[in-house]
Amino acid sequence: MGVRFQYRRLAMSISSCGFGHDHPPARALYTPRETEALLGISHASLYRLIAAAKLDARKLGNKTLITAVSIAQLIAELPPARVRST
Repeated sequence: MGVRFQYRRLAMSISSCGFGHDHPPARALYTPRETEALLGISHASLYRLIAAAKLDARKLGNKTLITAVSIAQLIAELPPARVRST
């Protein structure tokens, strides 16, 4: 599978994830790579958030998955951005 195709699949899953809407997310679980792309963070930052219990990671066999609910909760708890007036 080429990089371009993988990017399209990820972009489609991000656009259909349901964040910012009143209905629940379309998916319940995301891979670490998808979560990193959704949040725009590094691999190390993702695992720091998991260690700090700000993201809920689950195991399915030997696969690590992040719950969509914990991603949405993390986003909801972010402080508002301060915009400097010029």
